[in-house]
Amino acid sequence: MKQLHLTISFLLLSFLAIAQQETAEEQPNLGLNANPRMETLSKAGSTHGIYLGIGGGFSEVAGNTVGQFHARLAYVADQTFEFGFEGQSYQGITRIKDSDTATLTAGGLGGIHLKGILYGNKKIHVGIPLFLGFGAFGQETGEASNIFDDFEAEFESITPAFVMTPGVNIEFNINKFMGAEFGIRYRLASTFDVSNDTLNDLNGWTVEGTFKFGFFDFGGKNKTHKQKTIDQVDDTYRNY
Repeated sequence: MKQLHLTISFLLLSFLAIAQQETAEEQPNLGLNANPRMETLSKAGSTHGIYLGIGGGFSEVAGNTVGQFHARLAYVADQTFEFGFEGQSYQGITRIKDSDTATLTAGGLGGIHLKGILYGNKKIHVGIPLFLGFGAFGQETGEASNIFDDFEAEFESITPAFVMTPGVNIEFNINKFMGAEFGIRYRLASTFDVSNDTLNDLNGWTVEGTFKFGFFDFGGKNKTHKQKTIDQVDDTYRNY
């Protein structure tokens, strides 16, 4: 039994020694005075980015189709995950058929944007966003010509809500400074007001698009460039 333990221990130490030797061989010989590269938790060659996204679309709120506008500031980690903050606004007028009456639906949300990215380094890839936010919605029905005045007068009836909005996007890397995404999200809302004026049905689909402007590929270098740099350093010290 002891021999088995010793054999396993020897094999483990051998594998560790081989791995260490291979790692050492991969590093360029920079001489005794060179500073070794600092080890970090982030993957070598990783990329980072930050962008401002502006977009809009159409959404279903309380049984009516309204326009939606959103703005987002997000950080992109290694083209696989996003974290940021997003604000959304909703507004639309639905005219009641064969009458001078209309319904105004409006609202606003603010919260956290999270997104997983599949194949983010490809020109066309997939995003799975999740928005968690808080805000309020309101609705007022009245004469179409005075609907905005009526809505402001009934401002106290606006319904506060917490929302969770998962979705899926098709996304495009236009260049290192611009991108675009188009997709759908479904809003799951939980209201806090139980009065007669509460909008009970705030769940709904949103179809939207976003244009993103920023820096999507800084803080890292690809493996080809890194290998070329290592080879150049090796050649320099060999010639020296």
